[in-house]
Amino acid sequence: MTLPQCRSRFSLSLVSAGLVLLTALATPASAATLRLNYPSMWAGNIVVGQSTTLSCTLSNSGPQSVKVSRATSSNSAYTVTAPAFPVTLGSGQSVKVTIRFAPPSFERVQGTISFASNASNPTVALSLNGWGVQGKVSATLPSGSFGSVAVGSSKTLSETLKNVGAAPLVISSANTNGSAFARTGITPPVTLAPAASITFKLLFLPRTGGATTGSLTVLSNASNRTLTIPLSGTGGAAGTLAVSPGSANLGSVAVGSSKAMSATLTASGTSVIVSSATTTSSEFTVSGVSFPVTIAAGKSAAITVKFTPNSSGAASGKLSFTSSASNSPAVVSLTGTGTASSTTQHEATLAWKASSGTVSGYNVYRGTHTGGPYSKVNGSLNSGTTYSDTSVQAGQTYYYVVTGVNSSGQESSYSNQAVAAIPTP
Repeated sequence: MTLPQCRSRFSLSLVSAGLVLLTALATPASAATLRLNYPSMWAGNIVVGQSTTLSCTLSNSGPQSVKVSRATSSNSAYTVTAPAFPVTLGSGQSVKVTIRFAPPSFERVQGTISFASNASNPTVALSLNGWGVQGKVSATLPSGSFGSVAVGSSKTLSETLKNVGAAPLVISSANTNGSAFARTGITPPVTLAPAASITFKLLFLPRTGGATTGSLTVLSNASNRTLTIPLSGTGGAAGTLAVSPGSANLGSVAVGSSKAMSATLTASGTSVIVSSATTTSSEFTVSGVSFPVTIAAGKSAAITVKFTPNSSGAASGKLSFTSSASNSPAVVSLTGTGTASSTTQHEATLAWKASSGTVSGYNVYRGTHTGGPYSKVNGSLNSGTTYSDTSVQAGQTYYYVVTGVNSSGQESSYSNQAVAAIPTP
């Protein structure tokens, strides 16, 4: 029983040796060759925050299959998105490889993607080169100095923002800091293509004397995201505002009526901004200008002051003009007297001789010019030979004529003209 068992082991050993021999005679997998269709690629100029897709081809030019185990990128800006590794390529087969390029900043971006396999050339590498591009803001006026400007006046400077970068940029805000400074002519958001620009105005409006500083801050998605432009200026001596007359008595005015007088506001030294006019008494009002109003040095603005008494008796008030002048507020003293309103009722009473013919009544006509034209004033036919016209106005002269109307409605011609002059109260 022992001998057959030994033979069995010996026979198995010969078979194993035969298998080893056959394996040694087979063509090794390392005879396969992995190739890239090109060794390097230009990734392009890509706007920071955006991406592009590149592609290359891996091929197996050997007689045996090859297993590509992984693809490794030396720079995170380059990412292999397809295929999913590992990948096996048969003899003569190829696969398309897609790569995402997303530059993180404004700079040159270089990288290498290495493909590892069991081919005779175990590593092949693709060299990549590209640029992350971005807009860049440039100011033609890197700082703004307004010099000396009189308080109440203003001065402007032109500012131009230009995109000197290689990609479009968006200006999200452009705000001034400092109460004496402002800007106009730009309303963010503003998009600027490469080499494009926008021009606007910077303003200096000093409210007080002395040196003052501020800035313009521009925010964008450019490579220089925050651009700060220093601003400075000096508030000079303020002008003065004169009101003429400085005081006034508007006299006696009937309650319910008004009386107006003319006055002027004059600026001296420098221009003056008059921001408002206030009064201590509602019986005195000002009109003729809309506030705020700017009065140039040596120039005047006409205003109207009105007195409207609310009751009988003496009235007084002060009218104050608030401005940028050194003597603000300029004050005018006003007085007047309210008198009882007149209750006199005027009327014109007419009388005429009766018609020689038979009439049913008379019509009364009135005009404001001699010889007419005339308009009828009685509402219904007047049966008598007198008539009182109570609709007359003080200070007016009227001209009257009368006609007779018979029972058939026929009307006679006008009578002679009568005149009534209504007195002024």
